[in-house]
Amino acid sequence: MLFRHIARFLKGFSQGFKENAVSLIELECAEYENLFALLVVGGLVGLPSPPTTLSFRLLPLLEHELKVMSSITLNLDDAFGRVAGYFEA
Repeated sequence: MLFRHIARFLKGFSQGFKENAVSLIELECAEYENLFALLVVGGLVGLPSPPTTLSFRLLPLLEHELKVMSSITLNLDDAFGRVAGYFEA
């Protein structure tokens, strides 16, 4: 009876370690995707960019990130543009 409780405890402990490891790997993967996007489109924000041929070869892999960036851009509210529009003659 005691051995079953210890075995269940150790099994749960092992499961917790596995879940923690998976979540850390997912976080690391997301950070690598961000780094990858910054490497490829970093020239747009003034960072030195890799050679053009390398950027073009990597561009298809950025399809998801480009869709996310464009959807965020479309949903942004341009407060400065509205204020500038008030003064436009």
